[in-house]
Amino acid sequence: MQEPETIVEESTAELMDEAGGVLLPARYNAGVPRQKLVYGYDCQGRRVSKTVSNYVAGAWQLAGDYRFLYDGWNLMAIWDGTTGAVVATFLWGLDLSGTIQGAGGVGGLLAMTVHSGTNAGTYFYAYDGNGNVVGLVNAATGQWAAQYEYGPFGEPIRATGPVAFLNPFRFSTKYCDDETGHYYYGYRYYSPTQGRWLSRDPIGER
Repeated sequence: MQEPETIVEESTAELMDEAGGVLLPARYNAGVPRQKLVYGYDCQGRRVSKTVSNYVAGAWQLAGDYRFLYDGWNLMAIWDGTTGAVVATFLWGLDLSGTIQGAGGVGGLLAMTVHSGTNAGTYFYAYDGNGNVVGLVNAATGQWAAQYEYGPFGEPIRATGPVAFLNPFRFSTKYCDDETGHYYYGYRYYSPTQGRWLSRDPIGER
């Protein structure tokens, strides 16, 4: 297990890597709750944990503890690290390459099952031609449960429906961290609002 990566969000913040080095400054709206994100990775560099804490009354309070299970690089399940309860599971098929993971899973996610709460159930994914998730359909009712629109760099224009934010996979079939708006691509993160990657491609370090 690699050392965890910590991100602290506030009106003016910095994104920190696991060694404590500053990656780039990040600015957030003044007055929003201060928040801390801690990511954990396995030996392959896959993100296997995420904790979210809010700064309240002079102390950090845990708001969410999530663990991730993969098949290769495809996320199969999310569960609550505190209770052990399964939050959501995912079913994958062929991606845009015509294989299971040849295109990084883009366009290959078939269904999500939410395991508890008022929106518990199974939902099927709908895509545009580039493998961006444009909606989810409730498997039981056939009705839209979420719909999305994106700008040219993947920035969100519209997200509607009861599971729009329960579903983490959106632009390019990648996991979106709603706390930051960044997309997790496996080896690095992408900011659609900036239209750029937050770090260099690690293949360039080889």
